[in-house]
Amino acid sequence: MLESSSLREVGSLDELAGLPIGWVSGSKPPHELAALPIHWQPASGQNWQTISPRKLAAKRIQAAYYDDANPYSPAHLARQQGVATCLVLLPMPQRPFTMACSMTTAPALIAEFGALAAKAFKGERFSQYLQACR
Repeated sequence: MLESSSLREVGSLDELAGLPIGWVSGSKPPHELAALPIHWQPASGQNWQTISPRKLAAKRIQAAYYDDANPYSPAHLARQQGVATCLVLLPMPQRPFTMACSMTTAPALIAEFGALAAKAFKGERFSQYLQACR
């Protein structure tokens, strides 16, 4: 949400009904949100995460949905664009963080990434690193 938004807390997902919310085109929202009458505003392609802060700044959407497994990227991308945002957590179960790879990615590279990611994300090491970069 924009930092100037009056919505600072969501006690019930029903509070999102009717809001224009940015989301990645071609992807289904989580089932908890899919049933709500949200006005999804899709952003296409690989740039959807940078498009949403611009839509927020232009007041074309009131919020952008990003999976809660990674709250750092949206804040960083908005800050890069000079868009003051605030993160509002939704009352939903936390989801695991997963990566998607191209079908043409070599299995050895995927395995190498998996091993390195396990080390990087172990404990709070990566979160502490990201907090230090703010």
